[in-house]
Amino acid sequence: MIESAGPEPSRSRLAAGALLAALAAAAIAAPAAGANASIAATSNTSGVLAAYTLVVPSSISKSRLQARVVIATGIPCPSLNVVSPSSSNGVAGRASAASSKRSIAMQMRTPGATTDAAFSSIRACQANLPTGVRSARVGKVALPANLPATIDRIAVLGDSGCLIEASTAQDCADPAAWPLARISRSIANDKPDVTLFVGDFYYRESSCPSDLSGQCGGSPPPISGLPFKDTAYGWLADAFLPMASALSAAPILAGRGNHEACDRGGNGYFLLFAIRANAAAVCAPTASGEAPQTIDPTWAVDLPISSSRTLRTVVVDSATQSDTGDSELTSWAAVQRPFYRAAQSLSAKKSGRESWLLTHRPLFGTEAVEPGTTSSWESVDQTAAASGLIGNFNLLITGHAHQAEVAQIPGQPAQMIFGNGGTLLNDGEFVLPPYGPMRDSTGQPLSPLYPPYPNATYLWGKLEFGYSIATPLKRGGQWRFAFKDMSGKSFESCTAIAKNARCG
Repeated sequence: MIESAGPEPSRSRLAAGALLAALAAAAIAAPAAGANASIAATSNTSGVLAAYTLVVPSSISKSRLQARVVIATGIPCPSLNVVSPSSSNGVAGRASAASSKRSIAMQMRTPGATTDAAFSSIRACQANLPTGVRSARVGKVALPANLPATIDRIAVLGDSGCLIEASTAQDCADPAAWPLARISRSIANDKPDVTLFVGDFYYRESSCPSDLSGQCGGSPPPISGLPFKDTAYGWLADAFLPMASALSAAPILAGRGNHEACDRGGNGYFLLFAIRANAAAVCAPTASGEAPQTIDPTWAVDLPISSSRTLRTVVVDSATQSDTGDSELTSWAAVQRPFYRAAQSLSAKKSGRESWLLTHRPLFGTEAVEPGTTSSWESVDQTAAASGLIGNFNLLITGHAHQAEVAQIPGQPAQMIFGNGGTLLNDGEFVLPPYGPMRDSTGQPLSPLYPPYPNATYLWGKLEFGYSIATPLKRGGQWRFAFKDMSGKSFESCTAIAKNARCG
């Protein structure tokens, strides 16, 4: 746990380089697809394809912020240029309007060698932002440079990529069918202080189905023969171009989803968004050509809400799970449990501090079902792994189910799901399961090791693309969540008080 802490290019590499150039051109030509002018300009001058700021524990960066850029291979890491206010102007007792400039070398993050052509055309660079910075730039691109002294607005979203599977595809070129770029601009217009991303950036896991080729928007396919699905160009198309507005508006705390498991989009996640310095090759295929199974260490970061109030966000990696999915209890619960035990430790009660658990899979989640169908509680392994370890938390902030949802299990932190960030939504209606979590369809406990929970006393859900803006109310532990559509219009308001949440 982290305490708040070569050889000649192959044909495929040359083809990948051509695609990289095409995507950079798309960033210049199509701002409606989510690219902003600064990224377009920089891709011409310094090879920077994307620039953003991560929220990280104070044990990594004293400011809790780290600058990242994505660059084309063969280009050295650029410098991070920051401007800080000077402490005085030489006149006793008088504040200075002057400022000091500083250039900080960025360190390269290199993908695992066995990722081959999938990531051979990009690299990532990182540098910690100093505290007290007024502004930060890489070349001509401005980055979010600081966290305010008090956090007033938190954007929350997840499950954002354009879904492409062997027999199904969203229309990635239609902003109504895949609205991530519109959502990103709406988030930027809301001017959040920080953005929480609950996982699942990457959904381009197949070549476009031949009968749907007109709606994939020239989506980069996986490279055959590799035990994972993501590519550098897929990440540019699925995340960085459409999310450019939101990434330039506020620092992002980026959780890992099951679509970032190592056999799916994990190589890109660990290269581009993982907080650890040595993480870029975590998901690289083994010597035997297999994708590893990994769980990233639990970590936490504190966000200041007022002079006497702090929000601690504790991040648990629930990306990897057994092959049986979310509806069965397996031995994976025991594998996952130490990471929730670390979360319990990091969320220990402290005066003036409230805690949210941020993980991808819901602990008390349902999915919308067809009329007349019985609903069930899902992510069973995660529910079991966290059993008895979540009492310190006020809220459970998750995604995974492609919908917006709030569920209240008596005596437990309210479950809030933000899985409506652009990926193809679920169908059906919201139905309360007949029994509480950790019981089977007949009402019997799933295992003597994990006590069952009472059934939910409250369930709200909505199948609508969008995101949420959380704003603190006056008293500790009290928040308002505005669930907003792709254009930024609120479609529901929910209030969280202590461990309870209600909407409407």
